Amino acid sequence: MLAWQACNIRAVPSPGGRHDRRVDMLGSPGFFAVDELTAAKIMLDAQSDGKRVFCFPGHISSKAQFFDGVRATFPLDPPLHGYHSWDALADSLWSGLEGLQEEDIVIVWRGSRHMQMQAEEDFAIALDILHDLPGALADVALTVNQPKKLLVLQVV
Repeated sequence: MLAWQACNIRAVPSPGGRHDRRVDMLGSPGFFAVDELTAAKIMLDAQSDGKRVFCFPGHISSKAQFFDGVRATFPLDPPLHGYHSWDALADSLWSGLEGLQEEDIVIVWRGSRHMQMQAEEDFAIALDILHDLPGALADVALTVNQPKKLLVLQVV
């Protein structure tokens, strides 16, 4: 059994104690680019609500590091070997997340700009995969009536 990487979550005070509407996206599956403060608030709320939260390792700057990060962070089905097939990565990641018991899942990618600056084409493919996951996992037909609510946060 793999030990998936835990997220580094820290408490973040709310300005003036007001409810922050940006945190409302927690109930909305999809892909969002957010700032660090918003991501931290969403992660805290997600964990307190019992949602499954996954965080990519920091400083991913290449295709190989992205593949390694996926392997280290997520349940994969089937296991992912090699560094060449984006389709294999997407399929393995989708099936791994689809097989989780939890219905509500949050993925957080901090430091994505490192890959964007070092491997722009691979970064675009990685973003496409992460962007497509919430819709595919929410599809009742694809998930055989067991859809997931996936929120993907790219911290910018």
